[in-house]
Amino acid sequence: MAQGAEDAVRGALADVVGDHGWDVASNPPRLRAMLSDLLGDQADSARAFVDAIAVSADEGVPGLLAGEVATPELVQGLAARLEQWGLTPMMAAWVVESWAMLAPAPVAQPVTEVGTTPSSHEVPVPIADPTEIPHQVEVAPAEATATPAPSAPPGPELVAAAGTASPTELPGHESVPNVASMATVLPPGLIPGDEDVAEPVPAHRRRVGLVAALAVAGLILAGGAAAVWANRDGEPTAGPSTAPSETTPTDTSTDDPDESTSPAPDPVKPNLATASSVTPPRAPGLTAMAARTGGVRVTALGEVEDIEGERPPAGAYYVGFTLANFPGDLDSSPWRKLPLRVAIGTKNFVVPSGGSTFVATVPEGETAVDLIYRAAGVTQQLSLITGEPGNDNIVVLARGDRNGKLERDELTVNETWAQPLDDGTAGGGTTFARQLKFTAARLSYFGTDVRPSATDRAVLGIVGPPYTVQVGTTTRRGALYEDEVHFRTGGRSLKPERIIGPDEAGVMHYLFEVPADLQSGTLDLGGRHVWANGNASVLASSKVKVTF
Repeated sequence: MAQGAEDAVRGALADVVGDHGWDVASNPPRLRAMLSDLLGDQADSARAFVDAIAVSADEGVPGLLAGEVATPELVQGLAARLEQWGLTPMMAAWVVESWAMLAPAPVAQPVTEVGTTPSSHEVPVPIADPTEIPHQVEVAPAEATATPAPSAPPGPELVAAAGTASPTELPGHESVPNVASMATVLPPGLIPGDEDVAEPVPAHRRRVGLVAALAVAGLILAGGAAAVWANRDGEPTAGPSTAPSETTPTDTSTDDPDESTSPAPDPVKPNLATASSVTPPRAPGLTAMAARTGGVRVTALGEVEDIEGERPPAGAYYVGFTLANFPGDLDSSPWRKLPLRVAIGTKNFVVPSGGSTFVATVPEGETAVDLIYRAAGVTQQLSLITGEPGNDNIVVLARGDRNGKLERDELTVNETWAQPLDDGTAGGGTTFARQLKFTAARLSYFGTDVRPSATDRAVLGIVGPPYTVQVGTTTRRGALYEDEVHFRTGGRSLKPERIIGPDEAGVMHYLFEVPADLQSGTLDLGGRHVWANGNASVLASSKVKVTF
C-alpha cells in the first residue's frame, strides 16, 4: 500500500474523530466527505483508503471496537468480515488497526465479592441482630387486658387491638400492631435477611408478608394478646386461631407480574434456506447488479405459497428467488464467489452454498427482504419482493447493453491550416486529409481512470487508433484534441473528461461522462486548434451516430 496515502488517511481519521467524537462513524457518507475535505489534494490518490474506511463504518467495525480490548483474535475476525465485502486482506487489516488505534478505552467494571449480585435498583438490607426488631422499631408494652378474640373473616385487614397502644409506622411499610417486649428471640424465618435469598418479590407483596409475620410474632410473644380483624365493611369478626395463610390479605389486582396472563407466543424468526424445488415468479425485466469483477442477476423472485406442500409457519410468509451469473465491469466472476448477503429486516444471512434457488422465511409485517452486494466501496441492493434496486446501485452495470454501435467506423475529414505546411512542394500546402477510425463505444463505471461523479452516471469510452495524415511524403499520426471532439446527447454538447493514449495496443480512448441510461448520441468532430508553434488548424465538421 502507498505509505504516504496510508499515513495521510490515518491522520485525517484521527482529526475527524478528535473533532466530532466516535459517533461520527455512525454516518459513513458524512465521514467520507470529512476525510476527503481534510485530505485536499491528496483525496484522489487516497481514495481507496477513504473508501475502505467508509465501508468499515457501514459494516459497524468502529462500534464493535469501542470499549473493547483489541485482541489479535478480534482484529483478525473483523478484518475477515471486511474481506467478505471485497477488501483485500492487507487493506482490511489496515482499516481495523486504524480504528483500533483511536477506539475509546475499555471501562473498568467494579469488583464485587464472589456470590454477590449487586443491583442498581435495590439496596441490600443488612441482617439485623436477632434480638432487635427490623428497622429498630420501638414497641410499647402490651396492656394488661385484651379484647376477646373474634372469629376470622374472609379478606381481612389488620388493625390495632382494642386497648393496645397505637400502631407503630414502619418506613415504607403498612402499620403493624404493638407487641410485647421482645424478650424472646424471633424465629429466624421472621427476621429479614436471615432467610435464604430468593428471587425478588414485588414490593407490595414483601410489605404484606412483613406485616403478617410481625402480627403472628406479636400474638405468640404477648401470650395470646388478642387482635381485632375487620372486614372491608368495617364489621369486626374474631379469629385468634386463624392460620397465618388465611389471614394474609389477598391481592386480586392484575398488575402483579406473578399473576399476569400467559405470555404471547414467540414471534417467528427470519430464516434463509436452499429450496431447489420451488419456482418463484419470474423477475420483472432485467434485475441485476454488478461491480468491478462480477455481478449477479435475479431471474425469479417474489412470494411463494409453500415449499413442497409445506405452508409457512403461523405469523410468517415465504419469499423465493433464483440467482444467475451476470458480467461485471472488468471481469465476470461467478455469483457464488461474490460476497452476497440477504437482509430480512435487520437480520443478515449469507447466501447458502449449493443450488441457485432459495426461500426466505419472513415475519408478517416485515416488507424489507433485500439481496445485498458490497464491493469496491459501494453497497448495492435489490428487493427480493419487487425487484426494485437501491438508491446507491451502479445503474450502468445493471444494463445488458453496455457496448454501443457506431454508425460508421472509418471516415476522412479535411484539416485546413492557417500557415502552409511543408509538404515537399513549392510554397507548401494548407489542406490535408485526416484518416479517422473508431473501433468501439462502451459504457463503464470502473473500466477507466475516470470515475463517474455519481452511481447514476457512466463513462462512455470511444476508442480507436490515432488518426493519420499524409503531408507530402511524411505520414503524421496524432490524436484529436479536446476542442476537436465532443459528444452530444440530450441537447448538450459534452467535452471529453480525458483523452488517454495511445495505450500498449496503440489505441486512443476518448472518455465522456454521460447518463447511465444513455440510449443514443452523436460524436461531433470538428473545431479549431492552436498548436504550440502558433499555427492553427481547423478540422471540418463530421458526425458519427452512436446507439445502445
